Amino acid sequence: MKNNYFFLSLAFFSFQFSFAQLNYTCDMSSGCGQYWDNNGFVDNSSAYGGGCDGVGLYDNVWGSGSSQVVEAWNSSNILTSHAGSEITLSFKTKLTDYYSPNTDRTSTEWGNLKVYYKSSTPTEASPGTLITTINSSSSCATHEVTFNPGSTISNLFISFIYTKGSGDNMFWIDTLSIQEATGPSISVGSAITGLDYNLGSGPSTSQSTTVSGSSLEADITLDAPTNFEISTDNSSFSNSVTLSSSGNIVNSTTIYARLKSGLSINSYSGNITASSTNATNQTISLSGSVAGPTISVGSAISGLNYGSGSGGPSTSQSTTVSGSALVANITVSAPTNFEVSIDNSSFSDSVILTQSGGSVSSTTIHARLKSGLSVDNYSGNITASSTNATSQTISLLGSVYVDNYYVSASGSNSYSGLTSEAPFATVAYALSQATSGVGITINLAAGTYTEENVQVTKSNITIDGAGTSTIFDGN
Repeated sequence: MKNNYFFLSLAFFSFQFSFAQLNYTCDMSSGCGQYWDNNGFVDNSSAYGGGCDGVGLYDNVWGSGSSQVVEAWNSSNILTSHAGSEITLSFKTKLTDYYSPNTDRTSTEWGNLKVYYKSSTPTEASPGTLITTINSSSSCATHEVTFNPGSTISNLFISFIYTKGSGDNMFWIDTLSIQEATGPSISVGSAITGLDYNLGSGPSTSQSTTVSGSSLEADITLDAPTNFEISTDNSSFSNSVTLSSSGNIVNSTTIYARLKSGLSINSYSGNITASSTNATNQTISLSGSVAGPTISVGSAISGLNYGSGSGGPSTSQSTTVSGSALVANITVSAPTNFEVSIDNSSFSDSVILTQSGGSVSSTTIHARLKSGLSVDNYSGNITASSTNATSQTISLLGSVYVDNYYVSASGSNSYSGLTSEAPFATVAYALSQATSGVGITINLAAGTYTEENVQVTKSNITIDGAGTSTIFDGN
């Protein structure tokens, strides 16, 4: 018969007046396995491939819905005397196929095993405090986990909850061991990361971890690493705090840590050290950073051009500037011969982007080539700067080009061709000097031109003759 649930739980009863360290083992044979064969479990069995060390304890996990989660608990009064110290729990597990020849399926069809502890009888909905999660396993692998309840528990339960991965299998537990540490013991919580702040705005927001101790001979002293500080009330912070023991125990205590204020831009790390007489020191890793102001800019701009005849300025084009972790406003400065604007109306040599709360949101910056420049190519960089931030630049390119050339039959190609008083002699030469695509007019004076085979290979070129008095008479 297939069993829908398997909830394996250890109950430990200790007397209020006598605490001796836990020291328990069970190979799931007839000598102890009968305390675990509830809810359909079978102990002292070699069926379905047997246990890891001969016989073992098994139940079926299969199908869908409730039948793919198995839970169980043990009979009471098999263990006593938890003294409040750290506990090491170890056990072996495996999966074997429900069907003959009961092939081992541990590596290929393993699901999920969670282990909990609790000070009262657990239920499926309330199994207790999670000790560990085992998401993969090999056949008869030994799983060992250490935990510290943080205080003496007179009735301690440990629960195993296994959820099917795939297949129709027998879930086995074997070679169970529960050992309580002797002598002073300190347990600590998880490491803390992300103790960060922006330059000038420290300290960081605090984060918390835990510290506890058992079988202590003295109080626990906590020392913060350089550049960090700690607290037990999240209000008064210092380099060191003391956790007072009572009855040789320090119950699980929340410890707050933060990165000190006034630090320079950098990354910081170190370990809180928890120490007590004759106990092995334990450490809690801390890390954080002080971020400097950052400026981000958009893409470069090119094509800021205009014809000499228009006098400028060029049509504007846009890019963006933003900033974070700022301690001052951002100054956006245009290079020589260019000007900038934030409204595309009022242009100047520089503009100010005002920060709010250390930030400047992405802001459109308009740039153009100044008016009144001579014919030439121009380039330079917009510079975005702010106190303690690395300046960023945006490349600008533009030009002032000749937009009118003059040609006369009496001219010379050695002339500038820029006025009717200094015209080129041929259209072909004027075309060779013209810039393609920008809108060039070649003005022809009245007269007879003897050029042959004039080819226009550039775009946006206008050839403007002087009416019927402009004649091409090529031979």
